[in-house]
Amino acid sequence: MEKIADFLENSTLFRIWIRINQSVAVFALCVALVALYVAHSKCNEDKIKAKEDRISKAWEALGRIPGNGSNGGQINAMEALIYNNENLNYVNLKNAYLVGVDMKNVSLIGADLSGANLSNSNLQGVNLLGASLKGALIMNANLGGVNFEDAKLDDAVLSFSKLDISVVLAKSMKRTDITGVRFVLEDRDGVNDFSMFGDTLAENWRADERQIRINESCSDRRLGKLQHNLLPIKINNNPCRRKLNYQLYSAAGVAFQT
Repeated sequence: MEKIADFLENSTLFRIWIRINQSVAVFALCVALVALYVAHSKCNEDKIKAKEDRISKAWEALGRIPGNGSNGGQINAMEALIYNNENLNYVNLKNAYLVGVDMKNVSLIGADLSGANLSNSNLQGVNLLGASLKGALIMNANLGGVNFEDAKLDDAVLSFSKLDISVVLAKSMKRTDITGVRFVLEDRDGVNDFSMFGDTLAENWRADERQIRINESCSDRRLGKLQHNLLPIKINNNPCRRKLNYQLYSAAGVAFQT
């Protein structure tokens, strides 16, 4: 056995055979690694393509006009776009059906939400700077911490919603229905502190405009709500032209007074 071992150790052919086997093993390993890399890259490409397809279909669905009794997939589409951090500034959501959508802290700067239905939705901390909500239906919604600066709210219905007092910074509120709203002064996370009011909206240079905006709005006198005692704004009872079944929407616990 020792002679065989010595022979093999000194054999040039045997050493060549060992080197060939080592090279084949290394080559096979390299091939396997390359195949694994290609498969991983293909998987990532497929995931990216699938994501792009979902986003593209979401934008397409959001642009469709919903039919009677159907939202046309717009709710799922909006949720998909929010989940994928799509830029929704200046988006066209005219007449969109987005009931019950969670849009917390979404930026909708300059967006067109005219005629949209956002009732029962969570709009906490949404940035509506310069947005148009003309004729929008936003009943029983969370509008705390919303930036309404220069937004157009003509003929919008905000009834029974939790409404941030920054709404008085809107560009226009002609015939905006604020029946049964509960005013708050909140940040994006929903922290409510009316003690900040005196240092923010109550004493700024647009003080006169604030009451003008409220005077432009309307409300049903039978559904007046007691506002916070630190709120130096008088809520008027201008009758609203748009007749709604307030009893149906007063599920938020607002007493209907006859």
